[in-house]
Amino acid sequence: MRPWLGQTNHKLYQARLVLDKARQCSDDAVLQDALETSALYLTHDAYISYLNELYELAGGSSMVSSLDEAMEQTRLIIGEMRELDSLRRDSFGWLATLLRQVDECRRPQQSKPRTTEPAPAKLITLAAVSDNTERGEEIAGWRQSLSDLIDRQRENRQES
Repeated sequence: MRPWLGQTNHKLYQARLVLDKARQCSDDAVLQDALETSALYLTHDAYISYLNELYELAGGSSMVSSLDEAMEQTRLIIGEMRELDSLRRDSFGWLATLLRQVDECRRPQQSKPRTTEPAPAKLITLAAVSDNTERGEEIAGWRQSLSDLIDRQRENRQES
């Protein structure tokens, strides 16, 4: 078994576990946000690991940190890389959105201006729970889409 294959699977599994835990913490918005952000990063780590898995299949010998780097450093751009490139270029697709969200999470957040009167606590809590639930489901969808893509591409390679 190639090391990147195991690493990819491990990161996808960890992301699923963290998302499951985040669903259980719906009464603590801060903890839920932290767990969801961790799941987002783990999903991205799985993507990078999978890129390295593909890069290794294409004859690469070092580690890459992006699809562009993998495609630039190999003489053989395999079909799986081309498919990832196509998904990444679809600005409304799941992969482009995942990569954009990871990039946004890595940037310092702008603080929101304070108002003189705080909003009622109950409204803030309901809005935060609703936003976090949607965000968690979105991240879970990206993780599942990545997992499905990887499984399909691996199966296609085995059939060839």
